[in-house]
Amino acid sequence: MTHRFLEDERFVQAAYREIEGITLNNIFTQSFVQGQDDSDIQLSPHAAFVTAVNIYHSKGLLEESYIYRAVEAKTSKQIRDLVDEMYPNVKEYLEQEK
Repeated sequence: MTHRFLEDERFVQAAYREIEGITLNNIFTQSFVQGQDDSDIQLSPHAAFVTAVNIYHSKGLLEESYIYRAVEAKTSKQIRDLVDEMYPNVKEYLEQEK
């Protein structure tokens, strides 16, 4: 392992440890995908969406292909449609979180 690799890993992992102190509504809310169906989603909420899909994949709830589709989804409608498609796969997990 090189020093450079450790810096990259530390950079990302340290940011994720800070999530508890962040109001998640500043990162992603329904308002980011409301409005015109063909409107592009902002970069930050899009990144949060892709990360969420990746987390569900790592838990075995979604196939890897959904990660690629999440990356490709750029508009509000595309993201809402993809959530509708994925939701049955994560519904039980989400209901446990209540």
